[in-house]
Amino acid sequence: MGAFIAQKRSNGLLKSGETTTRRAVFDMEGVLVDGEYLVELAREVGKAEEIYALTEAGIRGEINWEEGLQRRVDLLQGISYERAQAATEHLNFMPGARELCARLKGQGWMLISITGGFQFMSERAERELGLDRVYSNELLFEAGQLSGVRLQVTSDKAQVWRAAFGADIHPQVALVDGANDLSLLELAELKLAFNAQPLVWRYADQVIQEKNLAFAWPLIEERFYAPAAAR
Repeated sequence: MGAFIAQKRSNGLLKSGETTTRRAVFDMEGVLVDGEYLVELAREVGKAEEIYALTEAGIRGEINWEEGLQRRVDLLQGISYERAQAATEHLNFMPGARELCARLKGQGWMLISITGGFQFMSERAERELGLDRVYSNELLFEAGQLSGVRLQVTSDKAQVWRAAFGADIHPQVALVDGANDLSLLELAELKLAFNAQPLVWRYADQVIQEKNLAFAWPLIEERFYAPAAAR
């Protein structure tokens, strides 16, 4: 199936010759990663369907995101640290993720991920995709077993951005998929909804309905690198 990219509205380009560092911010699961970490971990104890249902409800905005996250972690109490770490290896990066990140890095962009996911997947993505900064939640362990979660990223992801970069710096690009990403999407100059819930579409400049991040590059290129005659 070919990519479906719906253009909704267009804003101005950055000025030619501008040297300010450009920043792209990504959600992690469902965007950089093809899957959900807690769902994969839940397969280990036969609770994948329960975790998936709670995850999807939170992404769609049907339940309070923080409450849903706590309920998911509670269902997985007692899983070993080793299993939690190993679960990341069962997940693949989204097609096109490595290529898009490499291309942006080659153009001097700063790459940031703000995710409601957890440290194991975030650390792997940071290492393998060359992300500059990653902000995530932290699974807590006692005596080597999962005991809880430390919430560092809530559904107000813009708060995390402002704490890190200040109120005056905004991302040039945001790629997100869920209702819990909307505050972050609102900050960006180019708002990209990637395989997103319908709720997210109305806030996006562009909608990509194909599981391949390579389709994001032409949109970024058109916005930030198009010659003046093409504007």
